[in-house]
Amino acid sequence: MAYQISKVAVLGAGVMGAAIAAHLANVGIPSLLLDIVPPDAGKDRDKVARTGLEKTLKARPAAFYSKRAASLITIGNIEDDLEELADVVPIPRVYRLIC
Repeated sequence: MAYQISKVAVLGAGVMGAAIAAHLANVGIPSLLLDIVPPDAGKDRDKVARTGLEKTLKARPAAFYSKRAASLITIGNIEDDLEELADVVPIPRVYRLIC
């Protein structure tokens, strides 16, 4: 069965999660990059996801083909932005490969 992927969500903005979002952005697929809200977040509840994306932008070797691809990644957190996944259709095979 063939799938057309128009948008993805990546849960976890660590080294691997942020790099997955970057590689998807490289081929034109928008991503929602979510992570936890840290206890000391204050007003920046997306701090973990933002930091993950920033580190990926500076990574060597580069995860992004161009810095413009980063604009396809939207950051957020699991507590505030999980409802953004309401229209996501899981693809079990991809989930199994990543996990």
